[in-house]
Amino acid sequence: MRTRTLLAAALALGLVLATPSTATAQDRPQRLTQMPIVSVDFGGGSLDELVAQIRAASGDTPVNIIYAPEAGTLRVPPVQLEQADVYSALRTIAALSESVPATLPDGREATWEVSNTGGPTPVLLVSMYADDPPAADGEQRTPAGSRHTVVHSLAPLLQQQTGLTDDAVLTAIQIGLEINGETGAELQFHEDTKLLFARVTKNEARAIEQAMNSLDRTAAYNKDDRRAELGGQIMQLLGVTTQEEAIRMRDRALFADRLRDEVAGVRRQLESAQLEAERRVVQHDGEIAEFRGRMSQLVATVSDLERKLARVQDENADLRAALQQAEPPAGAR
Repeated sequence: MRTRTLLAAALALGLVLATPSTATAQDRPQRLTQMPIVSVDFGGGSLDELVAQIRAASGDTPVNIIYAPEAGTLRVPPVQLEQADVYSALRTIAALSESVPATLPDGREATWEVSNTGGPTPVLLVSMYADDPPAADGEQRTPAGSRHTVVHSLAPLLQQQTGLTDDAVLTAIQIGLEINGETGAELQFHEDTKLLFARVTKNEARAIEQAMNSLDRTAAYNKDDRRAELGGQIMQLLGVTTQEEAIRMRDRALFADRLRDEVAGVRRQLESAQLEAERRVVQHDGEIAEFRGRMSQLVATVSDLERKLARVQDENADLRAALQQAEPPAGAR
């Protein structure tokens, strides 16, 4: 029916219009992850202490942050953030380690970065990058650029509404590595889980992270474009030219739907009342029939008693007549 079609279209447009499409480039990737918002006044200390403070600030909202035990000892400078999402907060703080690297107990200097797995409940992975330890006397130093493994989830980028494909995302990451002069990275993509495993150096990991951030923004833009396109199609179906008209039509459709539900509810109550009335009428008719049956029995009983009474009266009259005949005349005594 056309009414149902218009209602469905109006509701769909309501969902499209309910999501703002004017977010900044910085805000758009955050909508893919839905990280909690926190305020942090950190006086400096270890990464363990910073993570504990962030989790406390997030309240009942779960915050999944994973890192190696060795990374927990990294020193973090004082920082104060107001109303920042956890992912952005950690990335901002991690960026400070580039200019102020921490020193590990064995003398190595280390920095750290944060990546986001995405998904309904995102997991933040903290990756630590440390220089090779100082070479001992007579010991040959390990070549610079040692490799480690990082894992990225591409699932948020490959949702249908982003318009991105596996090949497009992997090609963009590969180009990002090549542009930065990094050609030795080993990449493996697991299609079933949408996980990208990379055996990389520190610079290669940074290049991949930069590509992922840019792809996040591209996915957000594509979602906005798709949302705008869908909104236009629905408005055309409704036969309106402005969002205000569409919203008014949606509100009227919702009101009509609520009114139909109320009428249906009243009808159900009326049907229930009618059934109860019929039940009581049937019950009352049964009681009347029973009463009439008893009355008939009483009438029959009264008729029987009246017949018996008449018979007794007749017998008494015959008895009196017989007695009168049996008495001698008065002069004969």
